[in-house]
Amino acid sequence: MWWQVLALVALGLIVYKFYWKPMLRAPVRETLPNTARLYFFYTDWCGFSKKAQPEWDSLDLPATFGSTKVEGVKVDCEKEKAQCSTYGIEGYPTVKLETSGGIQDYKGKMTKEALLEFLRSSLGKEPTSG
Repeated sequence: MWWQVLALVALGLIVYKFYWKPMLRAPVRETLPNTARLYFFYTDWCGFSKKAQPEWDSLDLPATFGSTKVEGVKVDCEKEKAQCSTYGIEGYPTVKLETSGGIQDYKGKMTKEALLEFLRSSLGKEPTSG
């Protein structure tokens, strides 16, 4: 009997890893070519979010990287719980880049320079305002 439980758990993990988890990586909204959204998910009570907000605010978005126009979107997860759940947000702050090709998680430092480097490496070229 124990091996049946173990097999069921293993099957569940396989389904999660190869079916459900990749579905979370697909764009949540329809994204036009040459457009992207950089999301900043935060809460007001999180000290890390408070520290990261000035860096986020200094990004001067929207801007164009290569041929892609990037819009910045701040999402307060206390007020927008459904949207944060849709994007699978588990900690704060979280930054995600959504393009027509999918969603990329940002794993770097929460500094203006590091965020700009993430956008340059993901989309190309230096930013231009507008």
